[in-house]
Amino acid sequence: MLNNYRIISTANEEENLLTELPDDLKGQIFIKAFGKVVEKVKFLKDCDSNEFVWATIQLAKERKFIQNEIIYQRGDVGDSFYMIYEGRVTLQAHNEQPIIQYDDGQLVGDSDALMELPRDCKAYANYKVTVLYQIKMDQMADVLFNFPEEHYKMLKAA
Repeated sequence: MLNNYRIISTANEEENLLTELPDDLKGQIFIKAFGKVVEKVKFLKDCDSNEFVWATIQLAKERKFIQNEIIYQRGDVGDSFYMIYEGRVTLQAHNEQPIIQYDDGQLVGDSDALMELPRDCKAYANYKVTVLYQIKMDQMADVLFNFPEEHYKMLKAA
């Protein structure tokens, strides 16, 4: 329990510290921490709004999956989407046939998540280690509300 408190306490302290930093220093920290992700993920790289990118990337949680590990199942709630940093994700139809493959820099699960639909297929990692950044829609909702143009672009692309 004490370790959990330390983790939470440290995370809160880091968050408070970041809010107090000058904007140029925040930008430098952002670039150092997430620059490679932004450069690799087409959705972020092509975005016209740095504020939207910053707000979005702060929500991203790194997740690693080994070969054939399931990311989500058909019928699961579409409560998040994933940015593929490294590796490959394959979507599989209900008849177990692969239907599409996503690679580095692409989004997966975004259409289900944006439209609040259940997953229509299974997604699994199809590379020795696949590194994804997961964004939960309950956290992303405020960002999308505050950036309607970017929300529209995401819906159109999904």
